[in-house]
Amino acid sequence: VNQDGRSATLTAPNGVAQQACIRESMREAGVVASQITVAECHGTGTALGDPIEVGALRGVMEPRETPLLTTSAKSNIGHQEACAGLIGLIKCCLMVMSSQCAPNCHLRLLNPHLDVDGFPAFFASEISDTRLNSNYAGVSSFGFSGTNARADVWSQCKVGPRKAFRIDLEKVDQIQVRCPITMGLIEHLTGEPITNTFRARKKYRADVLRDEFAPYDISAYAYEGGFRYR
Repeated sequence: VNQDGRSATLTAPNGVAQQACIRESMREAGVVASQITVAECHGTGTALGDPIEVGALRGVMEPRETPLLTTSAKSNIGHQEACAGLIGLIKCCLMVMSSQCAPNCHLRLLNPHLDVDGFPAFFASEISDTRLNSNYAGVSSFGFSGTNARADVWSQCKVGPRKAFRIDLEKVDQIQVRCPITMGLIEHLTGEPITNTFRARKKYRADVLRDEFAPYDISAYAYEGGFRYR
């Protein structure tokens, strides 16, 4: 953690201070730039802040030959203000554990002020595999008043085809998921496709909870494993 010190305005980022923060974090972690596969950026989407942050990242990560997968949790769940850095850290842990980079949701066009010519920054627009068994990810969080924070995260993951996880139905009474469009989650957890042929009510069922009514037509979906999806 460090501080911008004097800058143009209270909210103007200081690229030099950001570079110093990233370098010191990597030094303490014993990590070199070429080992970092994913960069979880502060990434507020502002015209001024993003170019400064990417410039600072480039200043530390060059030279490199491999792509730097670049993403921000704010594109996934918005700006959580006081806990934004913690959200980024949790996301980093999940990414390195799965050897994947989460996408920048709704990214259609890069900020033209980003200085990325010749710099292999890859702004993911879909889930991207790192294809590595061992991954380092760095997460940055830059406060409103000039406080800069950085953490470097490492995890090892067995890369390869994932086997379907089977739920022990004798130990499960109910599964709840928050959104009906995540129907695929039930298929993933059970390894069984959802079909339209099994409509009887069973002992085990998965409920979908919603805050508003919508015509998702999900009440008839079920699968042979025993859950009723309603």
